[in-house]
Amino acid sequence: MTWKWALYGGFTSSTTDQLFIGDDTGFSEFAAGDPASYVWRSKDHLLRSPEAFSALIVDAVGTAEVAVLADGELIAVVPVSGLTRAKLPSVAPALRWAVEIVGTAVVRKVVLACSFAEAQNAG
Repeated sequence: MTWKWALYGGFTSSTTDQLFIGDDTGFSEFAAGDPASYVWRSKDHLLRSPEAFSALIVDAVGTAEVAVLADGELIAVVPVSGLTRAKLPSVAPALRWAVEIVGTAVVRKVVLACSFAEAQNAG
């Protein structure tokens, strides 16, 4: 999988209220035809003390892949479809955590936690 920014901007027609997007392939109407693929990366979340997250829960409609990064290093790529729970590989505790999503899914929530029990309590 290639990790790159694909979406460059969104535009609205002032006369028709149609939405358009600009990406690597050019300029096209939003929501016309198949859903457009996107790449989205969260900011780096800086923790007060290092944590070793081992559980990932993603609530999504559609399909995507979620990459999990710890201190800037890729630790896992998880395919997502619907409500997805995944165990992350064992890693050393890290201070900076981020996720990157590639696909067409509407993602409602992403939770990283030290355990699935902790993730369920995250709301």
